[in-house]
Amino acid sequence: MEKSDFERFVLDAVARIPEELRVYLDNVDILVEDLVDPDQLAGHLIEEGDYLLGLYEGVPLTERHEYSMLLPDKITLFQKAIEEVSSDNDDLIDQIRQTVIHEIAHHFGISDDRLEELGAIKGNDIMDKYLPSPAQWVADQVELYEGSNGTEGTTLRGFPVIIVTNRGRKTGAIRKTPLMRVVDGDSYVLIASLGGSPNHPLWYHNIKSDPNIQIRDQSEIFEMKAREIDDPTEKQRLWNLAVDAYPLYKEYQERTDRVIPVLLAELSE
Repeated sequence: MEKSDFERFVLDAVARIPEELRVYLDNVDILVEDLVDPDQLAGHLIEEGDYLLGLYEGVPLTERHEYSMLLPDKITLFQKAIEEVSSDNDDLIDQIRQTVIHEIAHHFGISDDRLEELGAIKGNDIMDKYLPSPAQWVADQVELYEGSNGTEGTTLRGFPVIIVTNRGRKTGAIRKTPLMRVVDGDSYVLIASLGGSPNHPLWYHNIKSDPNIQIRDQSEIFEMKAREIDDPTEKQRLWNLAVDAYPLYKEYQERTDRVIPVLLAELSE
């Protein structure tokens, strides 16, 4: 879609907001960009390249004390990301509308959790859609693994992997992540290393929000529930299993100041 057409649909979505609410948007700039700028990600639980559909930057009305001293707030819609999660033109227009409502709600001081309670995010847009990772190698490996029913794409750097299906904490969409295969009896150990990055991986935040996951181990699929391990003795035991299975985990911990979380996925009852 041409950017001018996309912007027209954004303006139409704003125009559909009741007048008694639109009057509070006179100090809000609404912009359209292709994808999120890395500088905009600071302070947000999302990584560069992920499917961030929109972003509100400013001071919510509920937190303002001296309105005249504030610069204009900014709402940005990311056209390529919205197009990626939309199945057709009608879906695209509806997703634009939902994203506009979502970000304007933040301007009014409504949190993601409250929006979810109100049904403003989840329920009729990308919920239950599978969003492939924007990292092409991840998307390709998931496609190969699942498309072959677990007979291909089952290793990474020569080590076996599993596919962990989780649900996006903000979008509610289905996400799939290849992780190193670390087993503890009937359970799986999940290491939130992100290669020793200073930030936790997105799937960790997703699982903390919704611990119900699915694990594919080659051709077998298990419904599981994951929990973070806090007990030092148990965490060390599971960490040792993980390092035995994939020795680079030790190096990843050494290269970051954060303590890498250890989670245990157990069969759902």
